[in-house]
Amino acid sequence: MNRRIFLKLLASSLIAQKLPLRILSKSHASPPSNLNTKQMIHTGKPRVIRIYSSEATFWNYKTNPYVDFIRQDIVNQMLRVGLCTFTETSSAGEAWKKIMPTYQNGDKIAVKPNLNALHLGYEQNLTTTPALINSVIHSLINDLDVAPDNISVYDLCVYAHQIKQLLKYAVNCVGKSTGSFLDKFKKRLHIGPNTSDPSATIKMRHPIHNTNGEQVYCYIPYVLTQAEHLINVPVLKAHQFVLISSAFKNHFGTVRFSNYNQYPVILHGESLQPALVDIYRNNHIKDKTRLIVIDALFGAPLYGHNSHGRLPTPWCTFPGDKTPNSIFLATDPVAAESIIADYVAMEQTSHNLNLRPHDYLHLASKEGLGIDEHRSTDGTYRFIEYEEVEV
Repeated sequence: MNRRIFLKLLASSLIAQKLPLRILSKSHASPPSNLNTKQMIHTGKPRVIRIYSSEATFWNYKTNPYVDFIRQDIVNQMLRVGLCTFTETSSAGEAWKKIMPTYQNGDKIAVKPNLNALHLGYEQNLTTTPALINSVIHSLINDLDVAPDNISVYDLCVYAHQIKQLLKYAVNCVGKSTGSFLDKFKKRLHIGPNTSDPSATIKMRHPIHNTNGEQVYCYIPYVLTQAEHLINVPVLKAHQFVLISSAFKNHFGTVRFSNYNQYPVILHGESLQPALVDIYRNNHIKDKTRLIVIDALFGAPLYGHNSHGRLPTPWCTFPGDKTPNSIFLATDPVAAESIIADYVAMEQTSHNLNLRPHDYLHLASKEGLGIDEHRSTDGTYRFIEYEEVEV
C-alpha cells in the first residue's frame, strides 16, 4: 500500500470519529536513534503545539482582504501562550532563551515567512499573515530584547518594499532584485543580503537543469549565511504538486541560483521532493532553525485542486470551527509537516480529492531531519508529542 492510499484511509477513519479539540498525546515509545536531539524539548519526542482561539479571526469568507479580519492582540496572546507551553516556561522571554540558548546581544535573526505571489494581494492569495509576522517580531523585540536592526524578514520571491508594507517595525526587509542595472551588478558580484553566498552551495542529489539542459547550481543567500538564528514562518496550505506547502517548501524562497533566476520554477520538476530535503538539510537551514511557527489562522487545504484558488476556504474537518484560528509551534520540521499533512489530507478526503505525493517526509526522516508519523486511528501519535491548547 503506498503512502497516499494509506493516508487517505487514515483520514477517512479520523473524519468518522470527529476528534475533540484538545488532544495531548503521551507515549513511552522511544524515538528513532537518528533524530536530531536539538528538536526534542523534554520528553525525548519532538514536540508540536497547536494554539487555538476562536476570537483570533472574524472573516465571513466573502469580504476581502481577509487579513483585515484578524485581531492582532489575540494573535500576540496566542504566540505568548504557545512559546510558554512549548518550552514549559512562565514568560515569553524565558521561552525564547530556551529556544535560542546560544543567543547573544548583537546576533542576527532571519525570519522567513511564506510571501509567495504577494503581488496578487490578499484579495487573491494566501500567504503568511502580517499579523503573525508582526507578532513574532514584537515578541523578539520586547521579550528577548533584540534590536530591530538585527532582525531581517526575507522572502526572495517578492520585493523588499512589498515586505516592508506589511510590517509595523523598522526591521530589515530583504527581497528579490528589482531588476535595475545596479541590482544586476550586485547580483553578479554577490553584493547584498539577497545575493548568493558562493561559499554556501546547496548539495542537490539530482542535478538541476534549465530549459536548455544546462546545469544550474543552488546557493544560500547572505541574509541567512550572515545570520546566527532562523525562524521559519510558513502558512497552512495545500500545493498543486505535493500534498502541502509548509516548513520545507517555504525555503524555495530562500534559494539563489547560478543563472540568476529570481523565482524557483526550476525546482518544480521531477526532482521537487528530493530538492525539498536537500535544501533543508543545508547547515544554514538545518542548524540555524530555532523555531517553526506555522500560520494556521486560516488555511487553503484545497489549493491546486479543481477550481479552488489561492484564497482561504472554510474547512469541514478542522477541529473547532470552519476557520482553524490556530498557530503551530515546532522545532522538528518533519513532525510539524506530518501533522499538517494529516489535517490537509483529512479535508481533501472529505471532498473526495486525490491526495498529492508527500514522500519527501519519509526521505527527510530517513536522513535524520525529524519524525515522519501519521496519526493512529484513535487520533494520537506514538513518536510525536502533540498538544492542542485553547486560549
